[in-house]
Amino acid sequence: MLEKYLNKDFLLEHRQLIIRCGICLLVLIVCIAVYFSGHSTDEEEVTLPENTQQQAEETLPEEVVVDISGAVISGRVVTLEAGSRVEDAIRAAGGLADDADLSGINRAAQLTDGQKIYIPTFEETQAGITYQADSQSENVRTDGLININTADEELLQTLSGIGPVTAEKIVSYRTTYGAFSSIDDLKEVNGIGDKTFDQIRDYITV
Repeated sequence: MLEKYLNKDFLLEHRQLIIRCGICLLVLIVCIAVYFSGHSTDEEEVTLPENTQQQAEETLPEEVVVDISGAVISGRVVTLEAGSRVEDAIRAAGGLADDADLSGINRAAQLTDGQKIYIPTFEETQAGITYQADSQSENVRTDGLININTADEELLQTLSGIGPVTAEKIVSYRTTYGAFSSIDDLKEVNGIGDKTFDQIRDYITV
């Protein structure tokens, strides 16, 4: 039977029919390929953006926590919405003090989680007093003063008359009542009297 269809005379006699069948088969193959190719593309367009959006939602923080101090009404650690600006942190700290110098402050800068913001006074700016920006030295100004609002217990113990117990009380007071508005507020901490305060007042700042 197969030899009949492979016969040269048969192939010549039905050549047009064979060509038409071949064209139809080729068209059918192309249509199937286009269909499955388009179907796969549609699935990718639906799933890929969804995955990308989900990953972005997982990585974007909803809020930022920053420490603002210096020439503000109430220096403190504040929690703000992600995307907030330095100006928002200033408002959260009660606004600027009368002697605040904003000449070197970009109030439009976007905040990052864990950021330290210090607003200098005009006197500090004129005296050339600046602050270290790195995380390891942000508790100590370049003039050697220890910031009692950010210093940890170990650093506080470097002050004369401040031992482990008193250092712990300072940190505990700060956690409970917020940042110190002035160095004089340190006397509110149990265990720090006038004598101890007089020994360290020239070595601390807020």
